[in-house]
Order: sequence, then structure tokens, then C-alpha cells
Amino acid sequence: MKRSAAGGARPAKKPKVEAPPPTPAEDEAALGEDVGVYKRFFFPKFAAELADKGLRPDGRKAADFLGSAVSVGALDKALGSAVVAMGSTKVLCGVRGGFIPPVGPKTNRGRVEVQCTVAETAEPGIAEDPMRYTQFGNSVASFVDSMLKATNAVDVEKLCVQPELCAWNLHVDLYVLNNGGSLKVACLHAAAAALLNTRLPQMEVHDGQPREVDGAAPKELGITKYPLGTTFCEYKGRMLADITEEEEALGSEVTVIHDSTARLVNVYKQGGAPLGEEVLKESISAAKARAKTLKQVIETSTASRGKQAGKKKGLF
Repeated sequence: MKRSAAGGARPAKKPKVEAPPPTPAEDEAALGEDVGVYKRFFFPKFAAELADKGLRPDGRKAADFLGSAVSVGALDKALGSAVVAMGSTKVLCGVRGGFIPPVGPKTNRGRVEVQCTVAETAEPGIAEDPMRYTQFGNSVASFVDSMLKATNAVDVEKLCVQPELCAWNLHVDLYVLNNGGSLKVACLHAAAAALLNTRLPQMEVHDGQPREVDGAAPKELGITKYPLGTTFCEYKGRMLADITEEEEALGSEVTVIHDSTARLVNVYKQGGAPLGEEVLKESISAAKARAKTLKQVIETSTASRGKQAGKKKGLF
């Protein structure tokens, strides 16, 4: 121990302890009301600062997925329905039906049509621009329709009531309640869950008109596979999984679709530079693992439908 000039013992210095860096939540708390403005107008800078720490603005790491929830059977008067929440994105889907003359080379096929309506609460101001409103909804509907067809989710021949006379025309109606990002895949999962939940009354043709068969129980569509997807964004050398609406502006979107049997169906990239082979493989592998989890979430919800008969089950 060192001694001072006066001969007394000099007290030992205490080691300096540095405070840990603030978490994203603590950063937001410090900014208070200004955080919303900061995120909105300086989001790229905000995201870049966090990316250097291996984090994202919502606190997730690059490869972390959003929490997902599925609830089916919310619409009593629909043939099938589902509500899907992915993070703050929420989508309602209802299936309704009508009848048409059968189509196809053997005139023994029904039809499935997809429509998408975007609530004003999901995209503020969108209703004031009719062209943008129409294009936005049509883009989502076209994506969902093409992926349902690519996976042969619905066997349209099973929609035939009587060849050459009558077939089901199913309308898959999507309602975007809130858009927090990864919207197209959220709509895709809502459509898949609603179709799995769908029960069709058994019909027959009498005097040229379809009518319900007395005493016959409604039947399922017999879906054995359906599409499941994940949307990524390449940013600062990392692939961000399940991107939010704000993160969509950080880089090129990549959406990877598998079917429920884990078969790769499609990789869709929206603009930007081509992806490297390793990055692409990483995204496909992550999306495949994610598809297995999503399948479990959807099928657990649809399987519980019978057990929850007569009960209301919702997300909100």
C-alpha cells in the first residue's frame, strides 16, 4: 500500500464501472414523445444505429420472426373465416359462395376468386386516391390467388355439384385491418386458414336449381397443402426476417413461399440488385423453418374449431 507525504496510507482507487449501453426500449423512453417523429422522419438513421448493435427498431435481432396468431370461425355467416395477426399487421378473411355453370375442359370444375379490401385505418388516406386504392388491393389479391393456384390448395373439381350444370364459385374476401408490414404473406396465411376452416353445405340440382341436401352435414374442402411465406429485406449485409412496414424502405424485399409439405414453391424479389447465392440459401432455409412453425399455428387453430363449437374465439 502506498503512503502519502504525511505518512498516512493512501486509499486505493475504486475500479471504474461503465454503465451498460441503453436498450432500444430505454432509448425510446428517453426520447419520450419525440420518438415517433424520430422514427418517422429519420428511420434509416435510427435503423442503422441499431443494426450496428445487431438489433432492429422493434428490439428483434435480424433473423427473429414476428409473433403470429390465428383464430378461425369468427364470422358465423361465412362458409369459413380466419383472423391473422403478424406483429401489428392484422387481416380478416371470410369465404362466401355462389353457383356458376362448371368450367374447364370437362365442364366439371368450380372456381375460387380472391378479393382484397384495405381499411382506411390500415393505410390512412388511401381511400382518397382511387387508383392507388384499387392497385393496392388488386396487387395483394393477385399475389394470394397465384400462390393458392401454385400449391393447388383447392381442388376445383371437388367444387362441382353436378357436371355441366352447377359448381361452387368461392369468394375469398380479405380485409386488411392494419398494415404493419409483411402484409402479403399475412393475407396469404389468412386465406389459407379461412379455406381450411371452410365447410360447404352438400348440394344437389333439382329442376335446374341447386338446393341443399336435407340432413347432410357440411363437408370440408379436403385441403392437403397450402402456401406459407416469409418476407425478408437485405440490409447492411443481413437478411431481416418478417419485415415491418418501416423496414420495407431499407432495401429490396424477398418473399419465399413453401407449401405446407415444405416444398419450395416460389422466390419473389421486388427490384434491387441480385442476391448472392449464400444469402439466398440462408433465406430459403429460414423460410422453410418458419413455414413449419406457421403450419403448426394454423392447424392447431383449425383443429380446435370442433372443440370450440358454440364459443367465440378472437384475437382482440
